[in-house]
Amino acid sequence: MNPLRSIWLALLAAVVLSSFKVVAGEVPEWRHITPGNTGIPGELVDVSAFDDDGNLWVYARFGFFQEWGFAKLPASSLPYLGLPGGGFDTCCWEVWSSLDNPIPSQFVHSMRIAHDGVIWIGSDAGLTRFDPYAVPPESMWTTWNQSNAPFVVPGVRSVDLDAAGTVWLTNTSVNLSNGAVFHFDPVANTWTRYQVGTEIDWGDDQNFRNVGHVRVGPDGHVWATHQVLSGLAEFDGNTWTLHTECSAQLDGILAEPDGHIWIASVQQGLWRWDGNTCANWPLLGGDMTVLAMDFDEPNHTLYAANFVGGIFRTSNEGGTFEPFVDNDGTIPIGIHARPGGDVWVAYNQLAALGAQGGVVHYDSAGSRIEAFNSINTGLPSYFIDRTFADSTGALWFISADFGVTRYDGVHWRNFGRNNLGAEPWPFVGSDPVFSAYEDGNGDIWIGGNGVGRWHGATGTFTGFWDYHDASFGVAFIQAIGSDVNGNIWIGTDGQGIFELQGDVWVAHTFGEVFGTSNYVNAIALDSAGLMWVATDNGLHTFDGQTWTSLDSELPVAPFDLRDVEIAPNGDVWVASDFGALRNDGTSWIVYTTAADGLPADHVFDISVRSSDGLVAIAANTFDGGNFGGVSVFDGSAWTTYTTANSPLSHFQVVSVAFDRSGDLWVAPLSTGVEEILLGLPPPDVVFQNGFEVI
Repeated sequence: MNPLRSIWLALLAAVVLSSFKVVAGEVPEWRHITPGNTGIPGELVDVSAFDDDGNLWVYARFGFFQEWGFAKLPASSLPYLGLPGGGFDTCCWEVWSSLDNPIPSQFVHSMRIAHDGVIWIGSDAGLTRFDPYAVPPESMWTTWNQSNAPFVVPGVRSVDLDAAGTVWLTNTSVNLSNGAVFHFDPVANTWTRYQVGTEIDWGDDQNFRNVGHVRVGPDGHVWATHQVLSGLAEFDGNTWTLHTECSAQLDGILAEPDGHIWIASVQQGLWRWDGNTCANWPLLGGDMTVLAMDFDEPNHTLYAANFVGGIFRTSNEGGTFEPFVDNDGTIPIGIHARPGGDVWVAYNQLAALGAQGGVVHYDSAGSRIEAFNSINTGLPSYFIDRTFADSTGALWFISADFGVTRYDGVHWRNFGRNNLGAEPWPFVGSDPVFSAYEDGNGDIWIGGNGVGRWHGATGTFTGFWDYHDASFGVAFIQAIGSDVNGNIWIGTDGQGIFELQGDVWVAHTFGEVFGTSNYVNAIALDSAGLMWVATDNGLHTFDGQTWTSLDSELPVAPFDLRDVEIAPNGDVWVASDFGALRNDGTSWIVYTTAADGLPADHVFDISVRSSDGLVAIAANTFDGGNFGGVSVFDGSAWTTYTTANSPLSHFQVVSVAFDRSGDLWVAPLSTGVEEILLGLPPPDVVFQNGFEVI
């Protein structure tokens, strides 16, 4: 398999097998990682389908961030896999994102998967053939539009395949009254058009040609609906017949194996054509809008869903309907009854998540088994505030909007209230995470509107403190560290720094509470056992007994000191509003834009590579324009990467972090993260295949 087709394979190769190093004058290889190319590739799920091999496919999009794509959950990953401590595995989605693929439109309306695995797509851009494993990869995508097909309008709303593998589609747009049904033979490259007013007689008003949906029945007959006019049209291979008994404007079509036709209507409920009469259920669960249907053939059961998320089923041709699922999400766009009785449902929007959609796996009784969205299947947000690598080599991505996510090279594990139960999350009613830290025992401490201690081997939080029971009260935990004795310290947004003594948090302040000097941004421990603390207005050290202010010896004003890092040689690096500060044990050195070519003097984050002391900084400013980027320092010279001389996706870089392989992870504002391949992996870096953390 071409590794570029699967972002998680690409990332695994990058972290485990990287063999890149800095070469003077050359731009190293970069990789761009986003929520759109790591898991379900969008917050709005629009289309879903299963292929013949039992793989689940979804199409989803991030409208605001202008990224969209197709994702496949392999059949081997469909069974529920519970995790230690609760929750479930959300691995492993394979993604084809518009960031890396020429998907012609974000507005995809229909998807049909052929027996050979080729996917046919109807979108606002036309008809697209997508062969996920085409060789060469350049032949993966082919699109037909008005430039190379006899389309009468630009878009394709509905697609289906007949037994011979030829394509039926409706060439139409919701904004135009023109359109047609087309039959396309991709082998012969022939097109046959059927249009209202000529080949199709659709009653009294032939000026509306904007047909709606198309479906091929088991007997090869083709069925079509109309976006404006009422009735159901049937094509027997020679003649189109309009069934006016179905006296409503109709939409989606589902053909039973016995030839009966179920039709959804967004205006008048559910319909069923039995060859002679057209029965109607004007309301389904009290709602007239029916969006999705599927037929469970072994159990002879129809599933149908309304707009507000009610899913109902009937096993007696509509004689009675029983509720299956209610109020788990809105706008269910796909229902998939699977062998064994389980049902998968794709929601455009899931309950309690606003505009965030996803896929839910139910058992045969309608109980939720597991659920997937873009947050719990990949990078959780386009806004990543900090990144760090733990002792196993796993990366942790911190975001203020969707918690913190751990990535071990295969599995993405999100800790936050929007992870749909995939992981425990004790921060009640809150998602912001500002800090994370690994202690000497390998436990991960997470800081938000409280602080929690997560133990990887059991997958549980073994400690949690917030305003309910901790002396720091209501506070954002902006920094976490430890002293020479292994005691945990946390930095708050105005109340200073707290030390955990037993189960009690003991406060240490630097002046007036809620003054800028008590906004703690960073904690670091040097090799001599001295703890360094950076705040919005001051730099301090603590030797276990005494606090010492270093403000008077700094070469710049001690404002907005955002980070402190200790280099392998003992040098101390501080991120300030006036450049990057370095203390070599004797004196302070200031690195700036004017003197050293930094992208900006406002330095937001620093990382030091443990193997050789390579320093990276993130800096940006709006002073005099939009300036920013990443700089690395090898001990003698700085190399700076900006949007002008590298693939950097945004000038506002807010964080940097080296991983265990020595590669640099960069977080540009609102664009996810980027990996700069600068390193050589140490021999002991081995990612976990399971969930036990060493």
